[in-house]
Amino acid sequence: MPKFSMTEPLAKRIGAKRIGIAITLLIATFSTVGCQTVGPDYGGVTSPAMSQSFFQEATRTSDNPMYQPTPISWDSFGDMTLQGLIARAMQDNPSVEELSWRINEARNVVRIVSGQADPFADGIAGYERRKRSANAQPFVGSNGQPFNFLSVGLNSRWEIDLVGRIARETEAAVADYQATQEDLNDLRRVLAGDIARAYVTLRLNQELYQQNETNLKIQQRSVDEVQGRIEAGKVGKLDLVQLQSRIGLTESDTPVFEQAIAQSFHLLALLVGSTPGDDLSFLLRPKSQLIIPAFAPELPANLIRRRPDVRRTEREVAAACARIGVAEAEFYPRLNLLGTLTFDSRKLSNLLDYDSLVFAVGPGVSWNILSLGRIESQVNVQKAQLKQACARYRQSVLLAVSEVEDALVAQDQQRRRINLLTQTVDDAAESVELAIDQYKADKASLERVVSNQQRLLQASLALAQARAEASIASVNLYQAIGGGDVQLSPWQCAVSGCMQ
Repeated sequence: MPKFSMTEPLAKRIGAKRIGIAITLLIATFSTVGCQTVGPDYGGVTSPAMSQSFFQEATRTSDNPMYQPTPISWDSFGDMTLQGLIARAMQDNPSVEELSWRINEARNVVRIVSGQADPFADGIAGYERRKRSANAQPFVGSNGQPFNFLSVGLNSRWEIDLVGRIARETEAAVADYQATQEDLNDLRRVLAGDIARAYVTLRLNQELYQQNETNLKIQQRSVDEVQGRIEAGKVGKLDLVQLQSRIGLTESDTPVFEQAIAQSFHLLALLVGSTPGDDLSFLLRPKSQLIIPAFAPELPANLIRRRPDVRRTEREVAAACARIGVAEAEFYPRLNLLGTLTFDSRKLSNLLDYDSLVFAVGPGVSWNILSLGRIESQVNVQKAQLKQACARYRQSVLLAVSEVEDALVAQDQQRRRINLLTQTVDDAAESVELAIDQYKADKASLERVVSNQQRLLQASLALAQARAEASIASVNLYQAIGGGDVQLSPWQCAVSGCMQ
């Protein structure tokens, strides 16, 4: 008997020690895993090799991913009306409003995802009228008699982010949120360019209409002079008929120009987010075309990074990279701290007494140990999506470079065309004056006068077209390098910053 009385406490101590060691090892294991965040860390994406004619050197977005480009203004075009239309569209265009709400949606998704790392509790309360079976539970008192049962309390759960699954989900959600911001910026960029092109087209059609009306007045004055020469017996009626036919052809162009003006006006109203009402009627007043701003023959490489569509695809790469970590986190167990606290009683009077208290607290672990093949496939899916996002980024950069180069070429060639057509218009105007003088001196026929006037009109219309094309080329260049009066969102957006 003394032997057993001495060893029994020792056995209990050894058992307790083993349990303590096991708990310590378990905590150490979870702590070691919890110090790591699974999945690759995002370090930027490499831009494709660029031609030295545009890019001075190849760049990496990871060199300075938090940059804030200086917005390009439309002031260079020297038209306050255009600036006002763009500013109004940024407020009233329905597509801008839609994307603004989409940003609001993405911001709340960030809150939802990041909130998984916080403990939460559900309040519970209930009342039941119960009756136990007198046959099934004879060992419980008051069997077979109905009674009231009241309960009120809390159920709580707190997931410990052992391997950074929630952190990676939050990282992906933040990148999605930033990509949505860039969607809005890109819409603004494209919308500003569309408005500028429509505005240039409206002013072009107005100028073409005015030139056609001016030519019509010149031809009508020629009718009076021809009639005077007919009365003087210097020319026959054939000259008058020919001139009147020319006037008919010129007048036939008037409805065409009026239709083009109306359609350009309607398109502008649509882009601004309005109806063609009186508030936009000021656009119908003729106005000179836009000033063609000058650009440097070579532009620095970082101008491409102004483009919101390039920044959006870069953020999509960041989100895809983070989702690899989310998928890999499924290889590891999830640890939850669970707790329940309720007050249960048969009477309302003593429901909140200490004797009515019921609680349970403890950890819970879940592990998909029988789904490793499925988890590995999901990880491979996310890696494939990352490769796709990288390819989309490179394609967006190449597209941006192509658009800039095209706009630079178009601007240069249209300037050359303007110079040639300016000289052509001057020569045509001089030939018209000489032909008129010769006609008055009976040294040239009316046909020569009319044909020279027609060439002058065609050259003037071509010059107006060239100026409009040059303005559109400048608009395209502004748009291609990410121009527009838009607010560029910073990429440095922590979860707390996105909440604000």
